[in-house]
Amino acid sequence: MKISVVWPGKTRNRQLKELEEDYLKRVNRFNRVERVVLAESRESNARRRQTAEAVDFLNYLSTGDDPILMDEGGKRMTSREFAKFIEKKLTYGSLNPVFLVGGENGFGGVIREKGFESISLSPMTLTHEWARCLLLEQLYRAFTIIRNIRYQR
Repeated sequence: MKISVVWPGKTRNRQLKELEEDYLKRVNRFNRVERVVLAESRESNARRRQTAEAVDFLNYLSTGDDPILMDEGGKRMTSREFAKFIEKKLTYGSLNPVFLVGGENGFGGVIREKGFESISLSPMTLTHEWARCLLLEQLYRAFTIIRNIRYQR
């Protein structure tokens, strides 16, 4: 089963882009993980930008997808709990997990109202570019936990 990570706009920070590439390469040794970069909204107004990004997210999703919002207000999990979450999705789920990472303004009401599952990477606010890297790292860590492979703690 394929896992997708979807976000608006390219990663501009060179070091974070390299880290993103590294973890994407690592996690793909265990499971197919596809990164999807949607067009970045040119809206200057934060609410309109959130709405435009929500429309893009919703247009991307298909009936075979299980959308999961990466949101600071989402469910908090330890890395081990996240690994169990991933394992359950891949073992018992019939839909492809699609992790949605909001843009610089996060998610607006349009997408939150859909009732998608929501997970928090941290109770702290993260930049959207850091959140991307952290999600990929946690996916990699989850697969090392699932496969009982030693990974630096």
